[in-house]
Amino acid sequence: MDISNLISTLGFPIACCIAMGYFIYQMWGKINLTLDKITETNNQLVLTNQSLISNMDSKITTIENKVDDIANKIK
Repeated sequence: MDISNLISTLGFPIACCIAMGYFIYQMWGKINLTLDKITETNNQLVLTNQSLISNMDSKITTIENKVDDIANKIK
């Protein structure tokens, strides 16, 4: 069904509503696909950040212990 036939059969406002509905449906699909990719990337970043935090925590603990040892030697 071409656009001119649709307009002559249903009328211009109805044809515009159908076209807008189709456009919104297409955009909704693209947005959902993009959000799925963003969510997956975010989950990977969360895992990476957790690993980084645990690594930094262990290094900070080591540094704190060394500072405590130096402070005890000074006393």
